[in-house]
Amino acid sequence: LAAARAASAQEAADTEAMAIEEIVVTAQKREESVQDVPISIAAFTGTTLQNAQVNSVAGLQRLVPNFSVNRAVQTANVRLSIRGIAAAGNSAIDPSVAAFMDGIYIPRPGTLFVSFNDIAAAEVLRGPQGTLFGRNATVGAINLRSASPQDELDGSVSLEAGSYGQQKYTAMLNAPVGDRLAFRAAGLYESIDGYTENTVTGEEPGDLETTAVRVGGVWKITDEATSTLKYNYANIS
Repeated sequence: LAAARAASAQEAADTEAMAIEEIVVTAQKREESVQDVPISIAAFTGTTLQNAQVNSVAGLQRLVPNFSVNRAVQTANVRLSIRGIAAAGNSAIDPSVAAFMDGIYIPRPGTLFVSFNDIAAAEVLRGPQGTLFGRNATVGAINLRSASPQDELDGSVSLEAGSYGQQKYTAMLNAPVGDRLAFRAAGLYESIDGYTENTVTGEEPGDLETTAVRVGGVWKITDEATSTLKYNYANIS
């Protein structure tokens, strides 16, 4: 009887362990479980980011300890720091926290404020990452992955409104074509009026308009070979 209870308890524990979703990261330039990566890493799925209302790199501060974002008046002057260490944020100095989108290096972190459009996962790697991510990752790296086209028809639309004339529209469409070809398109538009008004000129300093579009396609050439192509456009004005 005791052996049967022990076996039942072990089976229940195994079932509970299997219910925990495995977190897959690409911190070492290949897909693997986060438990197998010997790096101090904070990883989040796109669903987690959406539920936490993380819409830009600044929002990661709420989820990642020892990570901060300092933004100046100009979007180009963004300073990313991990564990209190960072390079000066301007366009003349390379950052010490490297940022990547789908494996492509982003030299100016200011563009990360519009890169959270249809994101599948975000990873913040602490500590020197120069071996795999280059000389600009002396403090750490941010690795973002956009959602890839899937085999099922899917789509979504969201509308948001807030104070000071804030408007935000997002849309996504995933469409498979046959068994080996799929396309995905996602768009984002956001605008907000200024917080003050210049009574002389009538202008509203601080107004912001953001546009982002991402289009991707996946072609399964064979069962072992897959070709993926993505195009990303973003603009802040």
